[in-house]
Amino acid sequence: MGFRGKLALTLVATLTYMMFFASGPAALAGLFSPMLGVSRSTFIWILGVVYIIMGTFVGLKGLAVFNLLNTTLIFVSVAVACFGSVNLAGGLANIRAVLPESYFNVFQPDPLTAIAGGLGTAFSAIAGPIYASVTLAAKSKRANTTGQTAVIVMLVCFSFLISFLGIAAKVIMPDAPSSGIVYTIADYVSPVVGTLVLTAALAASFSSGPSLLFLSAMALTRDCYGHFRPDMEDRKERMIFRIVAIALGVVFIFMATTISSVFQFVLGAFQIRSVIGIALALFFFWPRVTESSFFWSVIIGGIVAAGWFFSGSPLGVAPLWAGGAVTCVICIITTLLSKEGSISYSRKKYNEIMEEAKQKEVA
Repeated sequence: MGFRGKLALTLVATLTYMMFFASGPAALAGLFSPMLGVSRSTFIWILGVVYIIMGTFVGLKGLAVFNLLNTTLIFVSVAVACFGSVNLAGGLANIRAVLPESYFNVFQPDPLTAIAGGLGTAFSAIAGPIYASVTLAAKSKRANTTGQTAVIVMLVCFSFLISFLGIAAKVIMPDAPSSGIVYTIADYVSPVVGTLVLTAALAASFSSGPSLLFLSAMALTRDCYGHFRPDMEDRKERMIFRIVAIALGVVFIFMATTISSVFQFVLGAFQIRSVIGIALALFFFWPRVTESSFFWSVIIGGIVAAGWFFSGSPLGVAPLWAGGAVTCVICIITTLLSKEGSISYSRKKYNEIMEEAKQKEVA
């Protein structure tokens, strides 16, 4: 992909990463603001300022090490809380007998919306910069496959742990508010477990939030501004990066104060970013797709998906279906109207790169 392809990827990915960034303070505000006796907005701004300082002035290596430690802490603490809460609820058999069958239906609120959430997350993962970076940096195809598979398994397991923890909490504390229920039930299992979950949640927020801000600001600085200033000095790049990071941070922390449902907000971000995965899938399976087709399909599809989400999903249609449909239509029409032939220039370059990689692997 040339500059326009990278630009489309950068702009849509930055929007969604910053939405993830905003969801962190919004999620923690429901848990910590009552404890500290401060308003939700005040807590979000306080935490947001810390995020901005860390993302702007702390190096990525330090954040990466912090992330690894936090991932381990989160997984272990949630697993302990889940097994403890299920045991206190009388086991899975008792939970199934007490709660309505709807609690165990994965297709909620309706099949199309549930499928949109799943597909949106899957296609969104294809477009993740971290996914691409790990794939390109892997020592071998086998190592990459093993690592990516392990991550998927961990995510699925973590999702089930959180789900069963919440279901068990409904049996133990049927009238407890959903906001902060993970900590509430963990503390009920044991004060030690509650403290562990609370620490993990706060530590995870401090690591993932600043990292997302760092990656977003760096991508805009190098991939967008840097394209027009290829000879930019390091000092100037750092200055531009910090200006972009602070501006992004302020805008999306303000957005965080308006979030009513963190889950729906994050799900929406995944569905917006899924347009990149859809466009990439078309590019990989249809050799004729051009860079121009990719650019316009991602940009217009991303705008439609974002607009659809922020307008409240009109007609009850999930953003994935609206943005994905527009992405496919734009890509197909612009590709058919192109004059690059049966194999586009971008696809030829891609094939050449893949062939060189195969030859190096054989050698």
